[in-house]
This record gives sequence, structure tokens and C-alpha cells, in this order.
Amino acid sequence: MTVIIWSLVIAAIGFGMGAFIAGLHLVRAQERVNRKMEEELERLRRERETIKKEYEERIQEVNELYQKEREKREQLEKELKELQELVEEQNEQISRLKRELASKSQGIGRKHRPHRSALLD
Repeated sequence: MTVIIWSLVIAAIGFGMGAFIAGLHLVRAQERVNRKMEEELERLRRERETIKKEYEERIQEVNELYQKEREKREQLEKELKELQELVEEQNEQISRLKRELASKSQGIGRKHRPHRSALLD
């Protein structure tokens, strides 16, 4: 009987040791998987940061370009307004000169000429 009990104890110890070793292998395998996942996660985080920086730089470039174009547009609008004012002033001056010319020509009027005789023609 003691042989059977010792055999069962040895079998139980062997089974327990096997289960313990299998558990250790499983834990190590899970640690490797976790480590690889953490490495992949870290790689993705770095990649995300790189992409984020690239987008921020591009956004900054676009904003700077937009600002330059906006300033250029404002400058062109200012120049256009100045030119419109100049054209308006020139038109007013032309109108004034036309009025002056018209008033002077009315003052001169047609001089009455005596009829020429048909003999002179």
C-alpha cells in the first residue's frame, strides 16, 4: 500500500512539476507577447508623434502662406482704392475743365458777320 501511495505522491509531484514548468513557459511566452506589444505600441506612438509634427509644420506653412496672400490681397485692395480715387479725381477734373470750356465758348459765341455779297464768291 505504501508503494502505491508513494507512487501516487511521486506522480502527483511529477504532474505538479510539469504543470509548474508549463505555467512558467506560459508566463514567459505571455511576457514576450506583452513586450512585443509594448514595443509595437511605442513604435506607433513615435510614428504618430512624427506624423503629428509633420502635419503641424505643414499647417504652419499653410498658415504663413495664407497670411502672406491675405496681406498681399489687402495691399492690392488698398492700391485699387487709391487708383479708383485717382480716377474719380481725374474724372471730376475733366468734368470741371469741360464745364469751363463750355462756359468760355458760350461767352465767345458766334460773331455776327455781314453777309458777303454773291459777287465775292
